[in-house]
Amino acid sequence: MYDKVLVTGSNGFVGRATVERILSRGHDVRGLDVQPTSSISGIEYCSCDVREFQQVRDAVVGCDAVVHLAALPSPRFVDGPSTFDVNVTGSYNIFEAADQEGIQRVVQASSMNAVGCTWNLDDFVPDRFPMDENQTVAVSDPYSLSKRISETLGQYYWHRSGISGVALRMPGVLSEGAIDSDDFLAFRNQMRSFLDEFQTRPTAEQKRLLGLVRRQVLEFRATRGLEFGTDVPEPTGDDLGEIPEGLWEQYMWQRFMLWSVVDVRDAAQAFAKSIDADYTGAHELWITDRVNSLVYDSRTLVTLFFPGVTNGRGELAGAESLISTRKAQALLGFSAEYSVADVLR
Repeated sequence: MYDKVLVTGSNGFVGRATVERILSRGHDVRGLDVQPTSSISGIEYCSCDVREFQQVRDAVVGCDAVVHLAALPSPRFVDGPSTFDVNVTGSYNIFEAADQEGIQRVVQASSMNAVGCTWNLDDFVPDRFPMDENQTVAVSDPYSLSKRISETLGQYYWHRSGISGVALRMPGVLSEGAIDSDDFLAFRNQMRSFLDEFQTRPTAEQKRLLGLVRRQVLEFRATRGLEFGTDVPEPTGDDLGEIPEGLWEQYMWQRFMLWSVVDVRDAAQAFAKSIDADYTGAHELWITDRVNSLVYDSRTLVTLFFPGVTNGRGELAGAESLISTRKAQALLGFSAEYSVADVLR
């Protein structure tokens, strides 16, 4: 149905894997990125700045569908206005150019941060577990805002012009081979051992340390130290006082990412299936591994780090992901093919 697919950000990490997957499904591909050339074989290529509408308009000519991946991936690269310009203006230009060309399928890369997670200035607490597409949105950084607005562009162009598509909400994307690398496995085993040890401490001690780490994490996040142009360093070593470094890692980073990852090959799978699947409308979909990144008991993680969230907690089984991909399974037939659960050692 969609013979030629434009893939923006085709020279990027996820873009290259997506191009390869789409080619394997029999589509022709036109790649688009800001670099003057591409080393990817078997595709057309055009150099384009997605902030420039006429360049984008020229790039979509003759294409039947678009996979839009070109974006800045965090608030740490450039300032807020520049992040907004690339991510939001770029997305608007892609949708508007597709509309003018008569394209009826646009798939875009969103992020778990479209609801407010990794980069939040304040706390992030899921409404339920596993978290689903009905999660309350609470973004507080320019990158996350840009991804949320880009999702609404998908809804807008569905209602305006009947363009169907999905916005794939991805967590941290792991490179091919990362899940069974020595570094990844060593980190996972270290964190699992820390959590085992932490739970042997008296309950009062656990609560005291969790209170301390929560306070310091939220104080640091409030400084905007995770954003471009700030000079507030993340606390380490002696700065943490009584807080174990393992607890800081779990609360500061893993908790705000819900211990979620996805292999780049599974991200590519989802984008390719989003082109070919039979659906209408604009949909936000979660894409993640089927288990949490530590392959650790999920109820334990929730009880320790989200004690106030009881909705759905009892539904979690084993190391099941704290993010539900049921909607993506139903709409696209997505299921993780490369899971951290498959490389336990």
